[in-house]
Order: sequence, then structure tokens, then C-alpha cells
Amino acid sequence: SVIYAYDAAGKPTWFVIPGGSWNAAKTEFTGEVYVPTGSPFYAYDTSKFLVGPPVGSVKLTVDGLSRIALDYTILGKAGHKDLVRNDFGPVDITVQPGAGDMWWGGAAQNGWGVAVLQQYKTLFLVWFTYDATGAPTWFVMPGGSWTTLETYSGRVYRSSSMQWLGAAYEPSLFHMTDVGSYSIRFTTTDTAILSYAIEGRTGSIPLTRTPF
Repeated sequence: SVIYAYDAAGKPTWFVIPGGSWNAAKTEFTGEVYVPTGSPFYAYDTSKFLVGPPVGSVKLTVDGLSRIALDYTILGKAGHKDLVRNDFGPVDITVQPGAGDMWWGGAAQNGWGVAVLQQYKTLFLVWFTYDATGAPTWFVMPGGSWTTLETYSGRVYRSSSMQWLGAAYEPSLFHMTDVGSYSIRFTTTDTAILSYAIEGRTGSIPLTRTPF
């Protein structure tokens, strides 16, 4: 699991729960939380990736097929959030290869990744990476279109909002800024190439499905 949220300054940050365990009834999943640091997406250096010690824990309680309760203690702050599935893709019964998964640059690029969520033909991407100081940050690609049978393209956004930890969320403080464009080309069932133009920087990164 990855929690995409905002720090005390309202900047995007993320918390990762890379593993954990289920209770006997398979209704609760509990795991430790980490806040890794690294290097920016445009000059990624695996040697600078540092997981660090756990900074807390979360419990996900499954309530049916569409609801999850999130209870957390992270960086000394405790809280509860009620979650529901995010419906972002209009119904389209056209057959489309399954792209939804966690993707990464392989072991040589350990420490960052791209979550590709898919509903029908619509993709929703979140790229979790690091800023120029090495702090965790993320970009969101909330839509786009298939420009070929293998390539999906759209705009890239950076968002800001209020502090997430230990506070009641205020959606009026949420803002999105268009910072560039992207395309992801699925070269095989398990490989892809992410090309980007973000804030004056361009590049292409090979991706594979993350075996977790």
C-alpha cells in the first residue's frame, strides 16, 4: 500500500506499507509504515535510496467490496480515515489489455515506482518519486487517451493541499497544477516505457511490473 498525502507545508508526500499480515478472518491487514528518501526522478541514483526505520503502523479493515477503514499511527500522530473505491473510468466494454499494476524500473532503480490503476479503458497513474532535496513527492496523471493500441497519453499534475496527518481533511484547500505531459507505451504484457516532459525536463524510463 502507498498513502499519497500532504506534509505540514501542504506539499505532496507519500508513506509506503510494503508488507504486513492479515488476521485469521482476513478482514484486517496490519503493516509498518516507512518514509524513504532518494534522488529526483530526472537524475535517479539508487545509491541514495534510503528506506530508514519504520515511522509507524497502519491497520486496514475491509468492509465489503467497496469500503476500507484506515487507522494509523505515523510520526507520532494517530488518525482514522474511511475509504471507498475511486470510480474514475466510464463504462466501456471494449476489450483492452490489463495494464493495472504496480510498475517500477527494476532492481537497478529500486525506490520509486508508478501505480497504474485501470477501470475499463481509462488509466489513472501516480508516480511516486523524490524531489530535488531527496524528500518523497508524487505526480498524478488522472486521465488521458489511447493514442495507439499500445500507448496511453495525458497530462501530468502536481497537487497541494492541507496537512494530512492528524487532521480533518479540508478539500477546499486542494489545488492541482499542470506541470507537463506523459505517455506510457506497453511494449509487452509485462514491460512498458514511460516518457515525460515535466517542468522543463524530459526523459524516458523503462518499466516492468513489480513482483511484490
